[in-house]
Amino acid sequence: MAKPKRLEGGKGGGKGKARGSRGPAKGAKDVGLSSNSRPKFKRNSGKFKPKSRGKPVVKGKEKEKRAQPSVGPGSDGEAVITTGAKRKRQEQQGEGKQEGDKRFKVLVKKVKEKQPLTRKERRELKKRKRKNYDLISQTLQLWEKLRRHDLKAVERSDLLDQMMSLITGHIYEFALKHDTARIVQCCLKFGTPPHHTTIFTELKDHVVQLSKSKYAKFAVKAMMRLGTPEQRHQLISGLYGNVHRLARHKEAADVLETAYNDYANSSERANLVQEFYGRKFALFKSKEGEEKGLGEILGGGEVGERETVLEHMREALAKLLDKSVVRHSIVHRALLDFLTHCDHTSRSDMIDQLKELLVEMLHTRDGSRVTLLCLWHGTPKVRKAIVKSFKPYVRKICVEENGHVVMMGVFDTVDDTVLVRKHILSEMALGLGELCESPVGRRVVLYLLSPRNRRHFSSQFLRNVLEPGDGNKHTKKPREVRHRELLEGVAEPLLSLARERASDWARSKPHSPLLLQIAASLPGAVAHIGAPLVELLAADFDPSDHFVVHPCGHWVVKRLLTSEEIGGGGEGGNGEEGGEGEEGGGEERENEDEKRGGSGEKETGGDEIEKTRSFAEMILEGVSEDNIRAWTNTNRGAFIVCSLLSSKVNGVREKTKTILEPALKTIRTGTLEGQKALWKDINSNNNKTNH
Repeated sequence: MAKPKRLEGGKGGGKGKARGSRGPAKGAKDVGLSSNSRPKFKRNSGKFKPKSRGKPVVKGKEKEKRAQPSVGPGSDGEAVITTGAKRKRQEQQGEGKQEGDKRFKVLVKKVKEKQPLTRKERRELKKRKRKNYDLISQTLQLWEKLRRHDLKAVERSDLLDQMMSLITGHIYEFALKHDTARIVQCCLKFGTPPHHTTIFTELKDHVVQLSKSKYAKFAVKAMMRLGTPEQRHQLISGLYGNVHRLARHKEAADVLETAYNDYANSSERANLVQEFYGRKFALFKSKEGEEKGLGEILGGGEVGERETVLEHMREALAKLLDKSVVRHSIVHRALLDFLTHCDHTSRSDMIDQLKELLVEMLHTRDGSRVTLLCLWHGTPKVRKAIVKSFKPYVRKICVEENGHVVMMGVFDTVDDTVLVRKHILSEMALGLGELCESPVGRRVVLYLLSPRNRRHFSSQFLRNVLEPGDGNKHTKKPREVRHRELLEGVAEPLLSLARERASDWARSKPHSPLLLQIAASLPGAVAHIGAPLVELLAADFDPSDHFVVHPCGHWVVKRLLTSEEIGGGGEGGNGEEGGEGEEGGGEERENEDEKRGGSGEKETGGDEIEKTRSFAEMILEGVSEDNIRAWTNTNRGAFIVCSLLSSKVNGVREKTKTILEPALKTIRTGTLEGQKALWKDINSNNNKTNH
């Protein structure tokens, strides 16, 4: 087939080639084109104007005219904004008459006269476009009255009835909007059980959609908090099948956390967590009382099911490792199950992903256990990253109910004591006073002073929480060496704090064990702690208000004297039962005193003498003899004198007997239990001396 000849003529009707032109050029008949064909543009002196591809430029008054919306009433008298053909049709039908309040009429007049509107007026017109505008306005006015706390009960009841009659049938729509969501929340807050039931009936089938809303999620939380157990169960059941998706949603994860952590029972918790195990567990829920943990599922499953479940968990949890999601307790539970039952390779991969996120997790019980597992099974490199991530939050972690356990795990596990002293102990030293005032913070300090001491920590806690990490392959330094190196990092600030607060701590039942443990664990601590205590003992004796008759103070003095008697292990030292290492310690101390010539002091100067003086010697030197004799007239004071009389520090026993000689008659005829015990000790010492 022969090719057609090229058209002659160019743009604008000129000569030349006309490639791409839409209309026929000159001589079109010669190539067989229809004579009726017409170009799609008009020629004008050889030129044409193409169609504009952008919006037309509007200037001046025409711009203002287009910017002003037209306003008209709806068929039911409700004000609506109309434009274009709809407005013309209403005007033709006689519906253009404006109605409404005075303010709205002013706006309509300005729109008609094409006057510029203020920002507030434009916002008012925009509000009137909304669906159910009159209903929303009316309910918001009622809400302004209803939320007042000084409203009388009768008036509130009437307003609630009015409000519920207005919003019934529209509750779901109201719960999703930013301004009307507070109306639903207010009805839940001040409403009665029948009101709660009405709201619950309309919202129970939309729990997932409401949970994803920035505003409606608060209504779901309020229904869980105020609803009946049956309603709460239905709300939690509404989350089934969507747990994994909700856990990744910024707003819905908050609702899921509240449901799991605050309101779900053990059966509901198990069903929620099981959705991380696989699709089968999301669709088919266990009956109440028949729930199984991951260990039971993996142990009693079919061949190959273990690998399938763990692989699904690995993929599901990998998508949740985000700072905004990983802090929720349901995620911590799933991670704990996975790390407990997975193989070594999967555990190492997961720990490597979690090492920077653990600080977001350790505030929950399961999260703290996950952190301990990461410390136990992590390599030295991973442990270093974990410890470094803790540095800005050390003091906060030490006072958390669950987080403080992680600090104990760090002290037990990490061999790099230089790293721990730099990033952990340095931060603890800055807030040591705050930690010692906190009941939880004191546990961390006590564990640092005497780890695994069953005087301060229960056997069950040590056995179930900390001892499972013993023997891990990445911890090789002996515990005693690691403990000594760590203790050197806080010894100086702890001694300074103990000297400063010894007077108050000795009178405080929660603080006195810490004071005694400092004296038992830190060299030279008795000199720091004893000086302020001797000042209290040397005060003028008042039988009703003196340190020796204080319920806690006299016990601290007795324990300090007893610790010297048994060789410095008053609070158990570092022994687990508080008794190991105590027997025979007194003999060593007595032998040392004999080698020093019976003085109990070194001949090297004032500072060394102060460091080696015993607490009993400090009492006998700092307290007057009259005061010591006066102590025997009180029950608790007499027991303190018994401790002095039983001291094995060289010279203390003899000096105490000399002081008591003028008061022997009073002690012998005394009826107090302390006086009887003291007289018995005096007689036994006399018999030993005569023998």
